[in-house]
Amino acid sequence: MWQRRPPPARLIDTEGRPHYGWWREEPADYALPDLRLLRPMGGHWPNFLRPLRCKHWHFLSLTHGEVIIALALVDLGYAHQVFVYVHDRKRGETHAATQRSLPWSRHLRLARQAQGLSRYCGRAECIELDTTMTPWRLHLDWPQLALQAQLQLAVEEPLVLCLPAGATGWTYTVKRAALPVRGELSWRGRRLDDERLLASHDLSLGVMRRQTQWQWCSLATWSGEHRIGLNLALGVNESGQNENAAWIDGRLHKLTTVWIAGQGEHCQVSGEGVDLSFRGHARHEELLHTGVIDSRFRQWQGEYAGDIEIAGQSWHLQGSPGLWEDHYVKW
Repeated sequence: MWQRRPPPARLIDTEGRPHYGWWREEPADYALPDLRLLRPMGGHWPNFLRPLRCKHWHFLSLTHGEVIIALALVDLGYAHQVFVYVHDRKRGETHAATQRSLPWSRHLRLARQAQGLSRYCGRAECIELDTTMTPWRLHLDWPQLALQAQLQLAVEEPLVLCLPAGATGWTYTVKRAALPVRGELSWRGRRLDDERLLASHDLSLGVMRRQTQWQWCSLATWSGEHRIGLNLALGVNESGQNENAAWIDGRLHKLTTVWIAGQGEHCQVSGEGVDLSFRGHARHEELLHTGVIDSRFRQWQGEYAGDIEIAGQSWHLQGSPGLWEDHYVKW
């Protein structure tokens, strides 16, 4: 297993290639203008194709006793997509809204550095994630869902990986789970208590396989006074390393490979130190089929139950809120 190292100053080196590794924190500069797209048989693709092949997104979830809230800011190069949903845990209902736009619309802008402002502003909706300061700031105003937030997210130990993908591609990912949150969050005019509110964040970036498939499990919960977060994935980052990790009270613990077996709204997750079952109560779905560009995105909201053993400590989970995602894409 790799050892965590200090990060390089730039994600993309001066020759136009990504640095690979497992780092203690993010490289300060992604340096994407220097990226070169290599051909599998030698040489490189023209620079004008770079924004079409490079994918970049933020995904943020907020778990609470009453609701699970998620938002995604996605830059595919040739298109932008933003979605927000609120899952009512008591009723088992999910209320969602999606916005799509072309790159030149300028509605969506994602930060090209570790510290920056990522924002989407539509006609009435606005999302801003500011990582230039600690704690991070999240502003969310989505009238269609009657959802507003002004939150501060604690920044704790991240999982930072950059790995090869396919013949000449690569994936860069930064994960954090079960972060403490403070501030104001309201849904349908009702203010939600922030004392038990937890956040999980996924930043992903890279030149991924033309056809990509993954399954992904995310959990953020309280066990007594302890915060427990999990990020588990099968697919994408499997080139001699993976992105599986647990956070106990903010401390990162790297995990080995897991197996995720899904059927309908249920899935079973097993691996060294992990034995969990997931039961979905609702899902958010995005389907696109053109033949050239295809996407089958299904993200269930529900609860995890089972046992995990991390760093010699055992935890039994029951009714812990989380997500399970099954995604196939041709992009």
